[in-house]
Amino acid sequence: MANVYDIISFENGEFEEQEEVAFFQKMINDGSVWHFQGAYGRRAMDLLRARKCELGEKRFKDAYGNVVPSRFDVKAGMMGAPLSTR
Repeated sequence: MANVYDIISFENGEFEEQEEVAFFQKMINDGSVWHFQGAYGRRAMDLLRARKCELGEKRFKDAYGNVVPSRFDVKAGMMGAPLSTR
């Protein structure tokens, strides 16, 4: 899970793009992003669509009980697939 200092830095707009991507990739990997306020999940989805992040290694459930697939559940080249295969 992201630490409070990273959350504050993100909320204050202090991250460079590479730092923001790393911040969101960490939260996608541990599934915590799917339980934060909606803006976090939307930003994670934006980064997945832009192929800057990949889904986590395992499936998670979001705050509403929906299953978020793992990076291995999606086909190569699709949103959230492993970055190394793109």
